Amino acid sequence: GEVTSGYKSLICVPLLASHELAGTMELARVESYPWPEDEIRWLASVGRQVGAAIHLVQLSRQSRDLAILQERERLSQELHDGLAQTIGAIRLRAEEAGLWLDDGRADSAQATLQEIEQIAQEAYGSIRDDILGLRMNAMTGQGLKAALAEYLSRFQRQWGIQVRCSGSMNEDWAASPEAEIQLIRIIQEALTNVRRHAKATLVIIK
Repeated sequence: GEVTSGYKSLICVPLLASHELAGTMELARVESYPWPEDEIRWLASVGRQVGAAIHLVQLSRQSRDLAILQERERLSQELHDGLAQTIGAIRLRAEEAGLWLDDGRADSAQATLQEIEQIAQEAYGSIRDDILGLRMNAMTGQGLKAALAEYLSRFQRQWGIQVRCSGSMNEDWAASPEAEIQLIRIIQEALTNVRRHAKATLVIIK
């Protein structure tokens, strides 16, 4: 390639990963310099090591993207199955309420309608939890700490339950994409159970 103005010697080192070019590294000198064979061999070795490191980073990103995609598909399927089950339950209860009304049992029909309302309220909460989980998986590529902070912020705004992290949860974690996904799912499930059953106003994650 063309030597930048002010430099008289330039060497371009290929960054190789499994014999594939991952990039190049250029070294320049202001004075004329005949690059010795041993330096060229050493630079070529450095280029292979850097190329291998780049390749590992690329593989890690691909693995993370695949894990996020698989988890998103699983959550989407759960959302679909949950909706189908809820709609089926509401339909059965509605038919039941109609039968009670045909028999002149207004009290029983009213009780069944209250059941429908409870089912709908719980379904609404579950759907909001699932959508929040999908958003969190979309953010996982930012890193576990950033994704978790954003999720907890949204959870607090959505449900009015204050959430704090203590200890190592405030630190950056080095984990595989699969481990990150599992940890996120554990936290999501725990907070969903808190919302449904604990009537809590403050949650601390340790």
